Amino acid sequence: MNNDEWRLKANCKGKETNFFYPMPGVKGTAKQLVDIKAFCSLCPVINECLECAIQNNEEFGVWGGLTPKERSRVISNRRKSTSAREVGIRLVKSNDNNKV
Repeated sequence: MNNDEWRLKANCKGKETNFFYPMPGVKGTAKQLVDIKAFCSLCPVINECLECAIQNNEEFGVWGGLTPKERSRVISNRRKSTSAREVGIRLVKSNDNNKV
């Protein structure tokens, strides 16, 4: 699917955009987040939505069922995972030079 094709299959297509941008500190925000996440959880393109938000550094709103803080954790975990994988690759390559 190209960058925008997934949007055509999104459950939120045509839905009021403000629904996905709860106001922090406002009474009822926690309930609104629960509702948004429940709505997103049923979407067939939730992963594509999340990737779009990550690729475009979306700072606000719920994308792919995740808040900005939750997306930040995903990004951080991916970086850690990539770093660990790179260390593992370097170890394998260095051990490869010391064949038995």
